[in-house]
Amino acid sequence: MVIILSLSLTASSQSPESTKLPSHFNGAVTVTNNGISFIPTFSLGKPAVIFDLFVGKRFSFDPQFRFALEGKPWSFLFWWRYKLVTNEKFLFSIGAHPALSFKALIIPTETGTQEIIKVQRYLAGELSPRMGPIILTFLRSMLIFHLININMMYCGTLFLNCFILHLKFSQPPISTDNK
Repeated sequence: MVIILSLSLTASSQSPESTKLPSHFNGAVTVTNNGISFIPTFSLGKPAVIFDLFVGKRFSFDPQFRFALEGKPWSFLFWWRYKLVTNEKFLFSIGAHPALSFKALIIPTETGTQEIIKVQRYLAGELSPRMGPIILTFLRSMLIFHLININMMYCGTLFLNCFILHLKFSQPPISTDNK
């Protein structure tokens, strides 16, 4: 009995560093007039509100809750991300999330029709390298985003493979020489 108790206490001990709270927490609320998603399959097509949260630093939890303005859920994303490489010129992160996508359906009943909300489950992963000032001095950063999405319900879009290239430019140098 004493041996089991001491093993239990030893196995559950933590260093003071591992019990610290996350070093960063923030959030944002966005209201949009068209409920657009960067992947058209997941667009709502009407006014919506989006709640973004972020907790962590190198390893983070970034949930996103999307609702139509009338209060019906649109989609919930539960991102977990890890920054593998971080420095001023290069950032490489990986991430994964389960997601819930909601859709209102009208179904016939014995007394007429009834609106129900159908939930589809998705599992997604991302690879995201971001490079700092490169190639030309006015190209400030480049993000290559690769998202793989798998529908866990085996209906609708079953597999999605998405590549996004995001370039951020500053104003290019313009000559002031008028000769």
